[in-house]
Amino acid sequence: MEPDCGDDAAPAKVNLYLDILARRADGYHEIETVFVPLPEPADRVRVSAADADGIHLTCSAPELPADRRNLAWRAAEVFAESAKRPPRWRIAIEKRIPVSAGLGGGSSDAAAVLRALNRLHGDPLDREALHAAARSLGADVPFFLDPRPSLAHGIGEILSPIACPVIPALVIVNPGFPLSTRWAYGHCRPGQAPGRLEALLAALAAADLDGLCANAWNGFEDVAFWKFPVLELVIEFLHVCGCRAAHLCGSGPTLYGVCVSKEQAEHAAREAVERFGPRFRAWACAQTGGWQG
Repeated sequence: MEPDCGDDAAPAKVNLYLDILARRADGYHEIETVFVPLPEPADRVRVSAADADGIHLTCSAPELPADRRNLAWRAAEVFAESAKRPPRWRIAIEKRIPVSAGLGGGSSDAAAVLRALNRLHGDPLDREALHAAARSLGADVPFFLDPRPSLAHGIGEILSPIACPVIPALVIVNPGFPLSTRWAYGHCRPGQAPGRLEALLAALAAADLDGLCANAWNGFEDVAFWKFPVLELVIEFLHVCGCRAAHLCGSGPTLYGVCVSKEQAEHAAREAVERFGPRFRAWACAQTGGWQG
């Protein structure tokens, strides 16, 4: 076993399409969503061998627990059980993704822990076993094991890679307060999607910015905007800043705007913080290639 496997990036994600289809008998919701990983914001996760038995977790965010209530801790427990390895690890998380923000930060941290522990021990879990461990932790964790543009079904754990050769420039705006995913699912209205998924997938495959902006959609927006009306004001402001489209990230409250360039995204990020105050945080994500439109 290597004593230290170095830092792992734990990226955020955005949902360019999110339809809540129906509530299942077990209380979970069937969804259809398009995941895209974001270069920023991203947490940093370091896993190393510890001097004493057990799991020793530290986290730079004081509001997060450093015990088994933390999903990263539970990821280490699941790995120990799956790989038949006694836990003797130190896990350090540097949080840059806001908490309860709709960006998948906790799930991404958990996936980073699974990847790092598997590497630390010489890959005792194959891909199927690693994904089974991830599924046991939560719906978004499997996506973050190998984050790439994907279509997700089920509760978000059934993944299919999609054609998305480039990702547009995006501005990500977090209002500085959390929104509970449990609350959002408890108040959403399933089955409201306008049926634009196929058109969105075609736009992503063709790098068609107009098609992306016309077909992006999020079924949580009604309840999120009802609970926090300021989010709708931010959406309007992003359009004023030149964003071609703006929507909720995941279950919120973070928002994203689709831009024509990184420079426009950087401008929108600066303007949003200046307009709404220092509690807001914003990031500009560069496009990964040329978009048409």
